[in-house]
Amino acid sequence: MNARRTTAIALVIGVVSGACTKGTSTEDGQPDGSAGSPGADAYVYDHLETEAQLPVDCTAIKGGPTMVEVSSPNGQKYCMDRTQVTQQQYAEFLASVAQKPGSEDPRCTWNESYAPDPGSDQSPESCFIDPSFDHEPWYSPDKTPNRAVVCVDWCDAFAFCQWAGKRLCGKMGGGTLPSAAETNPNVSEWYNVCSNGGKTIYPYGDTYDPTACWQKADAGEQVDVDSLPGCHGTAAPFADVYGVGGPLAQWQDACGSSTGASMCLTPGGDNGEDPLMARCDHGGTQYSQKAVPYIGFRCCKD
Repeated sequence: MNARRTTAIALVIGVVSGACTKGTSTEDGQPDGSAGSPGADAYVYDHLETEAQLPVDCTAIKGGPTMVEVSSPNGQKYCMDRTQVTQQQYAEFLASVAQKPGSEDPRCTWNESYAPDPGSDQSPESCFIDPSFDHEPWYSPDKTPNRAVVCVDWCDAFAFCQWAGKRLCGKMGGGTLPSAAETNPNVSEWYNVCSNGGKTIYPYGDTYDPTACWQKADAGEQVDVDSLPGCHGTAAPFADVYGVGGPLAQWQDACGSSTGASMCLTPGGDNGEDPLMARCDHGGTQYSQKAVPYIGFRCCKD
């Protein structure tokens, strides 16, 4: 099962590292961001832009989960969905979305449908459920409305967040999360919440608990998104965000290409994983065109 989490793949998303020569500075003594300035990227990541300091409104949304206002260690505020997107919420999206699949982003020209993939075989990667099995289909909003939606690809998740008046979680302030910043709580929206602002290994603390986020459940077993009382942060506001550390991995706006399909970051220990895979600083990856039963998603907003 763990073979699907390709951790050795480095996501190439255009992060240019600073050279080892002394850079120039502005009049206030801060790096100017020019090539050769060793502190340029760090300054962008760890200091706030003026617009990022403005108040955020976590209630002005069209759909999806309610949102929680959180902030990074350096004080940058943003909103994150309280839970992963549910099947019922995704059904509402399917019933009302007007845009044509494939138009949501230049990386999605291949996308032909927003409907969850029913699968076609019984491999661990497939969303197919044999009718003879005593198991609800992965997507059955009429029977399991409060379970997380799975079997959607990266572009489906991206489009849902657009429709809901939000965006797929990635870099603070919006846009693709650089691979070099995947575990920087001042840059990565997901990692910041999962690690309680960079302070803990797991959302619930530093000691692995296989029951907190359902990591040791059957691979085919899921629960309602708000039914795991221990799967949240250690203190407010992170304690109000549920399911960041499991039981599903989660699509992120952190992909290896700005056009077309590519590998994308999918952190969050899905069930059946081990303590290493469940760590906040351990990011799995998946191909953006894949729709699998162990990856869901949530949205963010500025």
